Amino acid sequence: MQKLKLLILSWEIYPVYCGGLGVLVKHLVQELKDQGHHVDILIPNSHGETVDDNIINLWDKIEIIQKTFVDIPDFNFTLQKFNLIKPRNSDQKNDKIYPNETPKITQYYAYAVKEYIENSSIDYDMVIGMDWPSIPTFKLLKDTHPTLPFAFYVNGTEYDRNFGIKKLSYCSKKIGKIEKDYYKQAKQVFTVSNISSQHLNKHHRVKKSQLIVIHNDSEYTENIDPSIIKNEKEILFLGRIAYQKGIIYLLQALNRIVKTDNTFRLKIVGSGSYKPTLVKYIDKYSLNKYVTFVPWLDGIQKLKAFQQTSLFVIPSVSEPFGLTALEAIRSGAPVLASNMCGFTDLIPSTPTYQFNKSNLLAKKIIGLFSNTTNLKELHKEELSELSSHSWKTQIEKFVDRIIKH
Repeated sequence: MQKLKLLILSWEIYPVYCGGLGVLVKHLVQELKDQGHHVDILIPNSHGETVDDNIINLWDKIEIIQKTFVDIPDFNFTLQKFNLIKPRNSDQKNDKIYPNETPKITQYYAYAVKEYIENSSIDYDMVIGMDWPSIPTFKLLKDTHPTLPFAFYVNGTEYDRNFGIKKLSYCSKKIGKIEKDYYKQAKQVFTVSNISSQHLNKHHRVKKSQLIVIHNDSEYTENIDPSIIKNEKEILFLGRIAYQKGIIYLLQALNRIVKTDNTFRLKIVGSGSYKPTLVKYIDKYSLNKYVTFVPWLDGIQKLKAFQQTSLFVIPSVSEPFGLTALEAIRSGAPVLASNMCGFTDLIPSTPTYQFNKSNLLAKKIIGLFSNTTNLKELHKEELSELSSHSWKTQIEKFVDRIIKH
């Protein structure tokens, strides 16, 4: 197969930053390299150190560009700041990677990318823009380098990030507008699941012929320790504490469950700005003795949390993929999820429910725990379905699509 030279534009890449997008980019880049392709990644990071020669930090160039910056011609994106309000008692730490000035920085970054390409000795086969911060670069390169192939790789849209929220913020409206205007202009748009693909087709008018689903994968391999004793009737949530993760509905379900069986326990692992809202609900309904908060876990501690829990629940309002599901299953935990999780493309045996129907979630949980074999059989089936999934084959599909189009 032809070996490609690819340029990836990303705000995140592990270990510079290990949010969902950062982990995706890490896995994407590593597998491309393993298959013999050349990959460079351009990031605008003012705080982190790069640890890979192919991760190129454009921040010094951005600082120069902003002094003489002029708006990208005919680019209707007037948003300059997020105007984020950090809730009291929040332990969210994303502000260094996505500062308030991020919308404006995306345009400085566009000019820095343009200059990098013009000075590079590498003739790239394609530029891959990760999520909305790469849209200004797409617009600028479309005007100045129209023959340079450019594709978007969408980990999540503003629609995903705000699904279920009735009133969008000014910021979300502006970002959603450029996503709707520009994603459909690219010849190819890679997405992480069928749910994401359907959203882009329905809400952003991206044609089905432009959309290619590349399912995520995790670096976790099967690691099931039969000597680990499960915490009986422990339910685990692990992830960012935000409304979109649906934890409030999981708490509502727990409130129903403990009224008939007070031996259930919920462990919430993670951090985020929505925690005060959850604490308020827990206090209101006297759920304190049933709920434990644990700071974010990684490495062996994260693996142990998966191995010890009886059931891992992903109650997301919107989850374009849901990588933790794969990690949990490979670690020995059965998974229950809302019907808004993209990973169920790969693991259709996963029990699902409508995300905001906490009564149905409660019934699903009670049903799974009603027989000692239910959870074991569920995990066995989920693990079997997952065993046929390979990041290697997904990236081969990704490369094949680039070569043929």
